[in-house]
Amino acid sequence: RYEELVRYESAQAAAKASDQVHHQAEEHFGRVLSNKEHQWQRATQEALDRQRNELGKEMEQRFSQAKSSLESKAAEELQNRLAALNSLKDKVHELQSALAQRSENERSSTQLRQMSVAALDLQHALHKEPHSLGQYISRLEKAASGDKTVSSALTSIPSRVRSEGVPTELELVRRFNNVYDSCY
Repeated sequence: RYEELVRYESAQAAAKASDQVHHQAEEHFGRVLSNKEHQWQRATQEALDRQRNELGKEMEQRFSQAKSSLESKAAEELQNRLAALNSLKDKVHELQSALAQRSENERSSTQLRQMSVAALDLQHALHKEPHSLGQYISRLEKAASGDKTVSSALTSIPSRVRSEGVPTELELVRRFNNVYDSCY
C-alpha cells in the first residue's frame, strides 16, 4: 500500500507539476502571444501611419498640381476675357468716334444747307425784291454763324444796303444813262 500511496502521491505530484508546467506554459505562451500581438499591432499601426503620411503627401502634391493647373487656366481665361473686353472697348471707342464724326458731318451739312437756302433766298431777293434785303442778309448771317469766311463777307456789306436795299438793274441802267448824258 505504501507503494500505491507513493505512486498515487507521485502521480498527483506529477499531475500537479504537469498542471503547473502546463499552466506556466500557457501563461508564458499567453505573454509571448500578447507581446507578439502587441508588436504586430504596433508594426501595423506604424505601417498605416507611414501609408497615411505618404498618401497625405501624395494627395497634397496632387491638390497642389490641380490648384496650380486651375489657377493657370483661370489666369489664361481671365487674360482672354480681358483681351476680349479691351477689343470691345476699342470697338466702342471707334464707334463713338465714328458717331461723333457723323454727328459733326450732319451738323456741318445742316448748316451748309441752311446757308445755301439763305444764300439762294438772298440771290432771289436781289432779282425780285432788291429794296428789302435786310431780312435775307440777317437770315444768311444766322445760318453762317461760326463760318468766318461767310461772316466776314456779310460784315463787309454796307449798312445802307441792309436798310435800303440795292437798285434794280433797270434803275442802274437809267442812272448810268443820266450820268453818261450829264458827262457828254
